[in-house]
Amino acid sequence: MLDVFLCASPPSPPPSYTACTAVISPIAFVPNDELFPLTPRPTLLLPFDAESPVVRASSFWPTSPLTPLADTPPPRSRRGVAKQRTLRSSRLILPASSPSPSPARSPSPDVDIAPIFTTRTFPGHTVPQSPLFPLLYRRFPVSSFYAPSPSSSPLTLFNPSHPGGTYNPPRSPLDLYTPRFVRGKGATKHGLCPICIEPRARGGSSRRLWLAMKFSAFKCYHMQYYHGISAATQRPFSPPLAFRITPRPNPAKHERTSIREAKCHKCARWVPVEGIKDVEPKVRCLLPPSSSSRVTPPQVKELFWWKHAAACHGHSSIDAPHDVYEHDSVYAVVSQL
Repeated sequence: MLDVFLCASPPSPPPSYTACTAVISPIAFVPNDELFPLTPRPTLLLPFDAESPVVRASSFWPTSPLTPLADTPPPRSRRGVAKQRTLRSSRLILPASSPSPSPARSPSPDVDIAPIFTTRTFPGHTVPQSPLFPLLYRRFPVSSFYAPSPSSSPLTLFNPSHPGGTYNPPRSPLDLYTPRFVRGKGATKHGLCPICIEPRARGGSSRRLWLAMKFSAFKCYHMQYYHGISAATQRPFSPPLAFRITPRPNPAKHERTSIREAKCHKCARWVPVEGIKDVEPKVRCLLPPSSSSRVTPPQVKELFWWKHAAACHGHSSIDAPHDVYEHDSVYAVVSQL
């Protein structure tokens, strides 16, 4: 094989204009005058046939021999490209000793906020209050939205901000179950939770939570299984009279070896208040579908007891008539109506 490397430079400045071409041919030899004429030509063609594959020079280099080669970047090796990528990626890694401070953000209104509440006393009954199920014994705030007469506004008594929707009169001023505001009709009808709308200091969550009333989202999955409010009495379910732990024979893998049970005041049965799987019970996410924040569904350990109470208790209760409400300024006004 014969390798020929030819270079030619014009006699006049500028010196930066240089043309170089390499022609590789095993048979044919191309003279210097054919490759680099003194006068520029638009296209330079070399002999080409099947027997002697001579490469066309204009396909590799600029067609004019006077075109500056300094604008053409030199090819980079794979090692250089990999090194440059490593340097770029290393700039994105912050040192562990000096983390960048994140700006403080206000909590989203959709995030579930733990309410502040007091516990009931259950006069006349010996009720052990288990620390594992604190929601079984909590008091609830009376709704601050109430219209004393059909012609008055529900904002008259305490002047709260209007949450939207249409006012829905409750069955009584102390009704904890009925939504005070509704919107939509038929399958799109939604009700506003009367407990979550109240301030956190009163036992609410300070949020407007609209729930579908057609598909039991309001009744079952929120009011009964999240708050423990009976649809029959509009009051909280009564707690168990006692607790016990019963061993389980031959538990399977990832199952509890013993299960906690509670005694019902109505049927006198011992009801399991936890599942056989060794996991925490959860209720489905109660946020509206339009919410942009992703919130983990809250853990409601009282769920098993409230499911039994909804099917068993009916109108039966061991609570004192007014012991289920938070005794604050709102209750003092509404209880006199």
